Amino acid sequence: MYALKLFRSSKSLPMYKALKTITLSLTVFLSITVAGTPRDYVRKSFLQRDFLPHVYDDAEIVRAYGAGVVSKDKYEMHRSYHDKKSNRWVTFTGDAEISDKYRTISEITISTAGPIKSKYSFPGTLDGISLFGLSIGSAENDVIRVAKTKHGFKRKKVVFSGRRLDEIIFYPSSKNTNTYYRYLIDEGKVVAFSLGITE
Repeated sequence: MYALKLFRSSKSLPMYKALKTITLSLTVFLSITVAGTPRDYVRKSFLQRDFLPHVYDDAEIVRAYGAGVVSKDKYEMHRSYHDKKSNRWVTFTGDAEISDKYRTISEITISTAGPIKSKYSFPGTLDGISLFGLSIGSAENDVIRVAKTKHGFKRKKVVFSGRRLDEIIFYPSSKNTNTYYRYLIDEGKVVAFSLGITE
């Protein structure tokens, strides 16, 4: 802005107009770039360990990240995205029986496995995202240690991406069982972790 005043105070009016045009163009470009940056729903959610200030609409995710690789089963619909840098997947899950217009996201999962046939690039990175300091590759004993400090610690066998894994699930507290945390364990290591809400 000082440069604009300097040129304006001199007799170099054409130069002043040119500099003003460049400055305005740069301002508009930066505004569009910032506004067009996808919201990092994934990192924000795992940092807060919750969906705040509200659960996300499926449409919000599509606007931010694209359609993803869509898969459905009887009750759930999944949108999966692959991060090439970390070689991890993030999957957003919602109710398959609700239309796209009204569907909300009930679970976000970060994992080492995703749809086999195709990959849809995630416009960001999943590197460094964790839940209670635990991430892909963390030890099973560390997950159990954290789970025992929370509420409703449960463990069972589940099938995930064609593999039979150990699932550890727990809740923030006895007063909050709407939110849950889930870790999938294979050979003593975390291969997936989720943040979700109960229906």
